[in-house]
Amino acid sequence: IHPGQVTAIIRTRGTRDLSKILPTLPYGQVIVSVDDDGLGIYGRYVEALKHARHDVIYWQDDDVIFTEHERLCEVFEPSRLHAQMRDEWIVGCGYFDMVLLGEGSLCHRDLICPTLDRYLAAYEDDEFFRRHTDFIFGTLVPFRRYQFGVEILDQASDQEALWKQPDQLEGKQEARRRARSLRKVVLTILTKDEEQNIGRAIESA
Repeated sequence: IHPGQVTAIIRTRGTRDLSKILPTLPYGQVIVSVDDDGLGIYGRYVEALKHARHDVIYWQDDDVIFTEHERLCEVFEPSRLHAQMRDEWIVGCGYFDMVLLGEGSLCHRDLICPTLDRYLAAYEDDEFFRRHTDFIFGTLVPFRRYQFGVEILDQASDQEALWKQPDQLEGKQEARRRARSLRKVVLTILTKDEEQNIGRAIESA
């Protein structure tokens, strides 16, 4: 897909300097969504559904710079979310069966409602859902991960960082537990001495 056919959405709490980020976004529409509406991180999905002019959505947090936009657009296919995600999240945090959206991701708008509706058919549309939507969505949506590279800005570690807010870790774990309980298919692989190949096998599924 061409970047001009994409809407980029940056969800921010309004106190971050976006002057380094916005010039790097080559997309046809750029929306800065301020988290002052009580929707939490769910607000980025609402923006995509209500205000995006394009069917393909690019999401990014307000504390990173992703520059491989053309490469991400080249690999895009509508049936999956495609996301930049470093090994430290996969190995270090155990996020091996999900994807994070915030370092740079592309998603067709048509994936949003069916994915979130699976969760909302079993759980409430409440503050918990709106605060941890990314971990719910990232666990349930079909995805591909890439390591194209990303620059993490200093503000990612300041006191306003979302991951430093109270109960964030426990909330993320609970969101993943709930989302995992809604999966319909489980892949199991019998393996021995396949360290060099197992990653490719998993990614192919």
